[in-house]
Amino acid sequence: MPYLLLLKRVIAQSIDLLLFYYGFHRYYDWVNANNPMAYDRLFDGVGELFEFTPIWVVYSFVFEWFTSGYSVGKWLMGLQVVKINGNSIGFREVFLRWCGNWFDFYLSGGLGAIIAVLVSPQQQRMGDYWAETVIRKKKT
Repeated sequence: MPYLLLLKRVIAQSIDLLLFYYGFHRYYDWVNANNPMAYDRLFDGVGELFEFTPIWVVYSFVFEWFTSGYSVGKWLMGLQVVKINGNSIGFREVFLRWCGNWFDFYLSGGLGAIIAVLVSPQQQRMGDYWAETVIRKKKT
């Protein structure tokens, strides 16, 4: 069971990243519509990285806050972020999970999150541990 939940979490994160990448690509096209040199180095420059990363960070934060624990990927995979006691998450929990993203994903390339989920009794990554949240199947 823990491996199935981990797989669903990885797929949900991948869905979110793919949707976001598509949206960012559309944004990049729009911003550079009149720049014929824009496509000779698509997404390999520091400038694009500085545009992409902050928007991704805000996307994940805002989505979970305004949807009470869902992202598009989590929703499609039937998952939701909730407090350990089963209640909906609020700003505090979203913020602490977001802070944990730096350790779980950005500094370790996602390996930190996978290892933490596998060794944690409640299958929590660092951000979930700090926020006292868990990922569970969404209520129907």
